[in-house]
Amino acid sequence: MGSLLEVLAADSRLPAVFETRNSEGIEKLYRKTFELLRKNYHISSLIFIDAQQCVINDLARPERRNAIVNRFIFSEAKRSGTAVVGLDVGDSGGLTMRMVTPVVHCGVLLGYIGAAIDFSEIMSSVASG
Repeated sequence: MGSLLEVLAADSRLPAVFETRNSEGIEKLYRKTFELLRKNYHISSLIFIDAQQCVINDLARPERRNAIVNRFIFSEAKRSGTAVVGLDVGDSGGLTMRMVTPVVHCGVLLGYIGAAIDFSEIMSSVASG
């Protein structure tokens, strides 16, 4: 998951959508990628957050646009300035592995990209074969 976020954060198109808070641009650039990651790797969330921890686009839950994210893992990424991975209780109450990486362009922090895997989805697919 870390490599995925590093690749996304290095996308040369990303600074423009972060700088303009272009939710539609994120949708256009990353919707297909997210759907493939969800189907093939059980990624349950792909979220783009500005430097103030305000959601630009949550591809799993578009209604969260402009919500403030107060999860510990985002605060830790902000504090450390590096990618952070950890376990968290997801919105559904289940165990979730979450990773967040900063998006930096020309030495300026633009925001963060976060991804999550909900363990209940993995367990369901294992149980169904």
